[in-house]
Amino acid sequence: MKSSDEEQLSNEAIQNEVLAYFREQSLPKTDDPLIWWKANEQRFPTLAKLANPLLCIPATSTPSERLFSAAGNIVSKKRASLSPEHVDVLTFLHCTTTDSLDGL
Repeated sequence: MKSSDEEQLSNEAIQNEVLAYFREQSLPKTDDPLIWWKANEQRFPTLAKLANPLLCIPATSTPSERLFSAAGNIVSKKRASLSPEHVDVLTFLHCTTTDSLDGL
């Protein structure tokens, strides 16, 4: 267990790391943030540990595309009289049963 002096030094080191990070110039949108963090993980070790799990999540629109596709299949010319609440329930049921079957 850390003593209060060690904890104080650790907190100050983290605070200094965060302040140094905020003084950095913003990364251009064309640069890869993963490469930047790899190059700067020695300078910002605590922040690099926090950034890595967040930046490794791949961006995807698949769930939203599936939702719109499911809703489009539920609401058709023959089902145009469904209430918005019924469309919500049917879309929810379709997506939850499809997601649970994907794991099989």
